[in-house]
Amino acid sequence: MGVHYYNELLNFFTHAVRDGHEAQDLVQNAFERLLSAQHAGQRTDNPRAMLYQIARNLLVDRHRHLRVRQHDSDEVLQQQAALPSCEPEKVVAGMQRLRLLADTIEALPPRCRAAFVRHRIDGLSHADVAAEMGISVNMVERHVMLAVAACRKALAEDTAHDCLPPRRARWLPQAAASIAALCMLAAGWGGWRYWQSLPVFEQHYASARGQQLAADLPDGSHLQFDTSTSADVTLYRQRRQVRLSEGQVLFQVQGDRARPFDVLAGAARITVVGTRFVVRHTPGSGQGAVQVAVLEGQVKVQSTAPGAPPVTVQLLPGQTISADALGRLGPVGSMPVNAMADWLAGRLNFDNVPLADVLAELARYGDSGLAVRDARVAGLPVTASVELAHIDRFARSLPLVLPVRLLPDGCGGQVIAAATAK
Repeated sequence: MGVHYYNELLNFFTHAVRDGHEAQDLVQNAFERLLSAQHAGQRTDNPRAMLYQIARNLLVDRHRHLRVRQHDSDEVLQQQAALPSCEPEKVVAGMQRLRLLADTIEALPPRCRAAFVRHRIDGLSHADVAAEMGISVNMVERHVMLAVAACRKALAEDTAHDCLPPRRARWLPQAAASIAALCMLAAGWGGWRYWQSLPVFEQHYASARGQQLAADLPDGSHLQFDTSTSADVTLYRQRRQVRLSEGQVLFQVQGDRARPFDVLAGAARITVVGTRFVVRHTPGSGQGAVQVAVLEGQVKVQSTAPGAPPVTVQLLPGQTISADALGRLGPVGSMPVNAMADWLAGRLNFDNVPLADVLAELARYGDSGLAVRDARVAGLPVTASVELAHIDRFARSLPLVLPVRLLPDGCGGQVIAAATAK
């Protein structure tokens, strides 16, 4: 039931909050509340309807929480940055202060900015921010204090200009045309949060069958897309995200500790700050698992599926891991680094892989002209290195290493059948 409604509920929350990470957290909370209700003996004849009722309650709670959080210890900043009304003059003046505040925070040193945003805006405790950033709690507190001081100084300096007579004639007509949009941002920190949530770069990438693509991102990262791959890249001011729908990608991520890089694939999230790794997710081939292999640096892998154990695995160079369709992480494996992206060289290596899976993988790159109809033959293990430009050589070698024979299928292809008993 969880997997059936997960994507539907994720789309609902994403549309409501405009933040993929927060939407995933809300989905998790919704399923936890549903499970708690079931364990308490509450009837759930229509789990979908109950999930949506829980979802609506969560959005109400979120709205109340955001309103309360706007009155924390930084009330002075909020009072100065917020707009007192939606009159044109005051709206424009307040928006100028809001932009000043946003520019001030953006200009902070990366570590200081990250600690401030995660604590003051995202609501994490000092301890949580310290654990996430790998620094002490005292250092987090110091970063936050410095950021608050910088914001107060900028707003105080701006206040000194309030006594100057406004130049109404020049900006009033333009301001009146944008009153509705400006009023939506008049909540001070709410406006900052909205501004931070806007992407600075969005791009969809898709490679056709037999095609490979390369892309250089504005942050300095380089992505190599394998055949039959589809992915959406979104860069924000405080984080970077790639949603891999199908295929596999070699990521070479530009280091930036203030902007974590997340790859969402299937029921897994892969997080790095700067490294080189491969992610594979091919549900179109009937394989719902997500496979991760690390060439350089460190990679964090965790499940995003509802009800999955809250396990996070740290991978080092030469290590691999898989997450199944339910988000369950398998054991950490090992693989030679030079074999992790062999497809870049136009070659695929198979080690004790069932023949049917080998043919399915070759079909991602083009028509191999090979088919298997016997279940026993399909399960035969194959260990081979296949050059994609010469799949015919692989086909001719099969009868030499397996108890099979090649038969014409009448359409120009070949059927791999069991060898005739001698």
